[in-house]
Amino acid sequence: MEADLKRVMLLVKDVPALAAFYRDCLGCSIMGDIDSEWTEVDAGGCAIALHRWDTTQSERGHPGVKIVFGVADVAAVREELVGRGVRMGEVHRSRSPRYEGLEICDGYDPEGNWFQISNRGITACLAKGSSSEHAGQAVDDPPG
Repeated sequence: MEADLKRVMLLVKDVPALAAFYRDCLGCSIMGDIDSEWTEVDAGGCAIALHRWDTTQSERGHPGVKIVFGVADVAAVREELVGRGVRMGEVHRSRSPRYEGLEICDGYDPEGNWFQISNRGITACLAKGSSSEHAGQAVDDPPG
C-alpha cells in the first residue's frame, strides 16, 4: 500500500476569512479560486484544505482537523487497513458530475484521530473547486 499525505483538512465556519488569513498573514498561496465551501491553500509540501462546517470545534466536540492521504484505489486500501484492525467507515463515491470519480473513506487511528483516504487528484477524478467530504455522508455538491 502506498499513501501520500496530500492535505490537512480544517473544518471551518468561514472559508474565505481563513483563506485570507493563511494568504495574508502566513504568505501561503491560494490554489484555485476562494470558494465559500472549499478552498485549498498551498503550504509548501502539503495543502491546507479549508472545508466549511456549520459548527466550531467546541460545538462539535472533536477537533476540526482531518489528515487526508492520497491513494489510487480507495476500496483496496480500505480493505487492507480493515484487515490490519483499523476502524474505517464505508467508501463514499461522488454522485455529482462535478466530482466524477471521487472516492473517499474516513478512518480513525488508535487514539481516535480522524483521517481520510481519497483519490482526489490521484486518478481521473474531475474535482474542480469545492467538495463535500463529510464523514458518513455521500459525496455531493454542495454540502448540506
